[in-house]
Amino acid sequence: MKQVLLILLILALIIGRVLWVKEAHPGQWSIVFDNYQDTESVGELVAETISVFRGIRVSRAPMSVREANKVIYKWTDKYGQVHMNYQLPPDVKDYETVRLGDLKFDIDKSLSKEEKEALLKGGQ
Repeated sequence: MKQVLLILLILALIIGRVLWVKEAHPGQWSIVFDNYQDTESVGELVAETISVFRGIRVSRAPMSVREANKVIYKWTDKYGQVHMNYQLPPDVKDYETVRLGDLKFDIDKSLSKEEKEALLKGGQ
């Protein structure tokens, strides 16, 4: 009987803490879950869950695995204008592919302002 009461008390404390965290720091559980979906790391899931229970705010992972595996197509049209997009037009034969996860942090130095803006807008 004492073990059952102890288990119920522990569950009540856990549920109370979950509700307190939800109230005090909204969105933390969804960030933890989104990070887990992106990284598929159980270790990170446990670490972030413990952080949330301790009242430490977690933040979104900078680039998910899905985002890192996306490919951008870069090509130059017949007028010399450089285009970048996630989809390659069917008539383009000469192009480069870049996996987002392979980009270096010095991308600011390698792309022009127009290229960065185009990339941020989805290459349109």
